[in-house]
Amino acid sequence: MSKSGSNLITNILKEAQAYSSMDIIESYIEKGEDLSNLPVQPLYTAIKSLSTDLVASSLSKFSPKQRQVFLDLDLWKKDDLDPNSFSYWIDVYSKCNDDKIKSEFLNSTEFALFLKGRMSIWTFDSEDPQYPDHDFYFLTEDNLLLFEFEEDYPYIGEVKQFVADLYTEHGVEGAYQYIFKIVSEGFLNMQEEEYRFKKHRLNDFGFVDYYDALELCNPFPSLSHINFFISKKEAHTPNIDREAQNQCLDNNALIAFKDRVDELSEELGKVNSQERLSYLQFNFTRLINSSLTMEDALKDGALAMTRIGKKSLAYMKLGFSYILENTKDNSQNKFTDEGIFSAFDFVEIYNIGHSLILFEQKRIKKAMAQNGFNAENDSFLGEVISAILDESFNEPVQYISNKIDNTKSTVDSYEELLNLQNDISLIGGILPFARGFFTTFKELEESNKLMDEYYLNFTVADIDFEALLLSTFVNFSNGVKLDGDSGKIGLLVSELKKFSLETMSNQATLESKIKEFTQSFGLNSVHKVEDYLQTLVQFHLSGYDITHLTEEEFRHVGGPLLLNIGSN
Repeated sequence: MSKSGSNLITNILKEAQAYSSMDIIESYIEKGEDLSNLPVQPLYTAIKSLSTDLVASSLSKFSPKQRQVFLDLDLWKKDDLDPNSFSYWIDVYSKCNDDKIKSEFLNSTEFALFLKGRMSIWTFDSEDPQYPDHDFYFLTEDNLLLFEFEEDYPYIGEVKQFVADLYTEHGVEGAYQYIFKIVSEGFLNMQEEEYRFKKHRLNDFGFVDYYDALELCNPFPSLSHINFFISKKEAHTPNIDREAQNQCLDNNALIAFKDRVDELSEELGKVNSQERLSYLQFNFTRLINSSLTMEDALKDGALAMTRIGKKSLAYMKLGFSYILENTKDNSQNKFTDEGIFSAFDFVEIYNIGHSLILFEQKRIKKAMAQNGFNAENDSFLGEVISAILDESFNEPVQYISNKIDNTKSTVDSYEELLNLQNDISLIGGILPFARGFFTTFKELEESNKLMDEYYLNFTVADIDFEALLLSTFVNFSNGVKLDGDSGKIGLLVSELKKFSLETMSNQATLESKIKEFTQSFGLNSVHKVEDYLQTLVQFHLSGYDITHLTEEEFRHVGGPLLLNIGSN
């Protein structure tokens, strides 16, 4: 086993951790030490957490390239300008006492794009003055240009001073020509051109452009495409330059990986080619950076990066597990000796895992849409199904292994994927029945046949599918039919106590009644429906000594609808 291979991810984590301490980076800054050789990504994250005064006093300690990248990162949000984030640097450079560095900023394309993105700049004729109908503007000292700004913009004093500094540096005529050129030059062309330059600059420091990130993390269109891709995969190792190999990630994006990559590391240990390992290290870094870029997580700070890291790890482990599952019984398995990393890279494995999750989420969305459920009415489905839905769109996706005590696990293995698929198949099968209950319930509600005073433990607004289904099941188990003429749906407290004594207290009897019920109502075609009904009974009724509860205490018991005798 290759020791360097098995330590690949661990070494990436150690390198990131070396720059993770805010105290270390802040001490560098406070001591005035040179910061030009520090990796840009962790340095950027660190300085955005420091005071602007401290960062301003340290600008000279960064290299010009580093200062440029800082501006690049904050000027853009995905593929568009982000003047709000860039205002951080307006504040920083306004406090900078180094005229050379301040001049570098004032004459930068980034500052020009900021002005065009944030301000409205007009030529001004002092002989025929046309003023805005508000007070949120200022004139340049030659009275030839008018800057109009938003009422609540907090850094207008700083911007006004920067414009005055341009006049001081370039003279009246030179400053006017410089700013007029910004005004007159095609904004979109200027923006597109600078975006291309920015893309190449950031690539040199290991960052990934938004469009490149989308392309890199492009999911597969179908499961058959994934399986075909796996079956036909051959080893291919692109060449990478030395600068690309020296990229470094921010530790916050890797916290989730600590002590959770044993299987990946074991498989990496089978790779004997140092060239392949170097490529995989580069590929891993590029994957994490792409994930951060797609959600603009660098700007959002440590919590956002940690969340992205957790999701990336889950997709990676799921894709890895799926590949192992689909190649383990292949007698011609070409990955046995050097492992799957001899052919698959981290991006490909991630995309497989990501795609598998997307397929399941699409199944849910399709079933919900076909049955008329959306964000406005999905609460009708009840707590158990709602929890499954919520966790199925969590990041990373969670499977609720125990619906009673809400025990959850991340869907990051083939086994957990199968568990999630079982839940989603249940939802897809039960939704048509839920739609029928919903339609009937709404008809009764609109015809005023349902009243709050009818029920002991529910208001009409709180009645959901689980309450209606449980009420129907308990009545069925007790041999009671619903009174369709009265419009009242539910059961008496005495009937719930009977169910508790005769059915719920005996597991064999409960299972038998559930089986009879599902067959009688045509529910037996729904995947895992008997387990679902078992869960509903336990979720809503376990933990109570139902036979000894007072009527007042039943007001706080969920589950089936309990009729209020006083309303009869």
